[in-house]
Amino acid sequence: MQRRALALIAVFLAACGLPTPTPAETQPSTSAVKELPEGTLLIYSREGGIAFTQTTLTLETDGAVLLESSRESPKEWQASADQLASITALLNDPGFADLPFDDVVACADCYVYTLHALTSQGVKSVKLDDADLTHNPPIPFVRMLDLLAGLAASAP
Repeated sequence: MQRRALALIAVFLAACGLPTPTPAETQPSTSAVKELPEGTLLIYSREGGIAFTQTTLTLETDGAVLLESSRESPKEWQASADQLASITALLNDPGFADLPFDDVVACADCYVYTLHALTSQGVKSVKLDDADLTHNPPIPFVRMLDLLAGLAASAP
């Protein structure tokens, strides 16, 4: 009888596992990356919150932009030359290379911001959460968030 009970418990516990994510559910990477897809300048994502939302912005080296959101249909457009130049200049700023990749989320229900970008020093990954931005905001990352917010606001 005990063996049967243990077997049933084992079956129930095995059924409680998480499903294997599909490729679409695994993008963008939330860990540091060594390379980006060819032609990609940056991939930025913001995810989390009480209702869990996810937004991903991909900017190509030619200025093509793709904005994907868990709440809206994808949008595609072209960044202006000024937007592309401002973002590229910030990516190549020496202060940007010193930004952290923090795998620890220090707050419940906060947003996590992940950026994988092509810089003059290679691919740089940055990951911060709301606590990082509230207590000791790294100025280059805050400037990048402002530039990306402006880029997203220019979506059709």
